[in-house]
Amino acid sequence: KKAKRKARERQLEESRRLAVLQKRRELKNAGINVKVTTRKKGQMDYNADIPFEKAPAPGFYDTQEELAQNERAREMFDPRKQQLANKRKGDGEEAEHPETKRMKNNKGDSGASAFAAAAKAGQQQRIREAEMSSKRRSLNLPAPQVSEGELEDIVKMGMSGERASTLAEGSENENTRGLIGNYQNQMVGATPIRTPRAPQEDDRIANELRNARARTETQSALFGGENNEMVEDSATTGYRGVTPSQKAAATPNPMATPFRNGMANGAGATPRGPGATPMRTPRDNFRLNENDGSMQLVGQTPRDVRMQEQAQRSSLRSKLASLPKPKETEFELELPEERAEAMASSSGTVAEDAGARDKRNADLAHAAAMAEFRRQTQTVQRGLPRPKVVDIDAMLKNARDSKDPIER
Repeated sequence: KKAKRKARERQLEESRRLAVLQKRRELKNAGINVKVTTRKKGQMDYNADIPFEKAPAPGFYDTQEELAQNERAREMFDPRKQQLANKRKGDGEEAEHPETKRMKNNKGDSGASAFAAAAKAGQQQRIREAEMSSKRRSLNLPAPQVSEGELEDIVKMGMSGERASTLAEGSENENTRGLIGNYQNQMVGATPIRTPRAPQEDDRIANELRNARARTETQSALFGGENNEMVEDSATTGYRGVTPSQKAAATPNPMATPFRNGMANGAGATPRGPGATPMRTPRDNFRLNENDGSMQLVGQTPRDVRMQEQAQRSSLRSKLASLPKPKETEFELELPEERAEAMASSSGTVAEDAGARDKRNADLAHAAAMAEFRRQTQTVQRGLPRPKVVDIDAMLKNARDSKDPIER
């Protein structure tokens, strides 16, 4: 019975092995490689695994150094040396001892099975190398979502806004300052991550110890001199009288309901400033694009948009209708006597416009230039060439001899 039981267990073991082998073959034909792990717990297969592997930290890394190493290795590779090494290897096999060749020929029968085993081992090695190379694939960074031109436009917009804010602050008109908001310290999406803490104050106990030491070291008033400096009561425990001084406020609780304090935006509550919550318009200090507070994550239909606009118009009409009516009072405006006299005196002597004055001066200068031009001879007016050498004596003699007074 024992022999039959052992035979039955061996048959079950063999059937189980064949089932697992058939399953692995089917998965392999389907393109799924299943590793055969025969190692024990705590051991490592140095052919398949990477010893002391440490996963890199998540993030992006510069690969220029690796590319430079690859280029240097490619430059150092010489195909002629490789061909020469292969040729020498073939010559050494041809010059092998004839007895060794005969022994290899005798093993030709078992060579087919050895070749198949070697091919299978090589295939498994290639599969393991492919799995290892998948862990070390090259880094492909995605294309940037914001181009250089868009970044420059954003910087220019910010600079123009700061320039306009600076000009408005330097202006003497208060109305101009009120028309431009300050966006320098604006933080978009500045939702607090940490619990807000109470303001930092002095250590009251240390101040009390410092006061006690100063009282101990204080000399008699008979010696004169200045008294030791004492910390004020506001920074100490304050037990100089019957009741102690008021202590600092406790750290605000972010989990407490903000509406208990009568504020809709208390400590730890969701910020409601411009740009603090997603789907709200950033950089909107004047709240020009602020809605009624309802956030719609799904696109509205045209009917909803029309109803919302109609509601806004009706709300505006109701607010305008609630304004108080103007009082029926007649106002008479009269200028003061001094101002009226100043206006009357200034109306008699009106300063000439600078443009009209410049035009009149230009016309006078042009008329004087034309008169000077008409006084020139026809030769100068027509721009004809004039002689370089002039015989004045001959010209004077001809003028004296001429009988025509006009020509003379």
